[in-house]
Amino acid sequence: MGDFNPPDIHFTYLAGVMFEADTPAPEGFIFRDIEAGELAHALIQNTEGPEGEEIHAQASGFTNRMAQEQGYEYDGSRGLFEMEYQSFERFYTPLARGEQPILDFYSP
Repeated sequence: MGDFNPPDIHFTYLAGVMFEADTPAPEGFIFRDIEAGELAHALIQNTEGPEGEEIHAQASGFTNRMAQEQGYEYDGSRGLFEMEYQSFERFYTPLARGEQPILDFYSP
């Protein structure tokens, strides 16, 4: 998610792949250069009970709350963006087995 505009809660959702810096985007595709910096990395899984919320809709809130508990705060100086990654090992394999998937979520 990028190009976030807090006043109207609008953002651009891009499905994509991360590449090394300076990799040209194929014609007809768009790209975003993300400046190097620290990212919070959360592994998020649905849980049973009142805290078990939909992982995609709640990923940003969960990650930011966990980061704040560790003394970090969101750094929008490199652009307002966050990323979710659905890995084969943690997301799609458990899903195929009928198990709870784990979502990797990154936030600056």
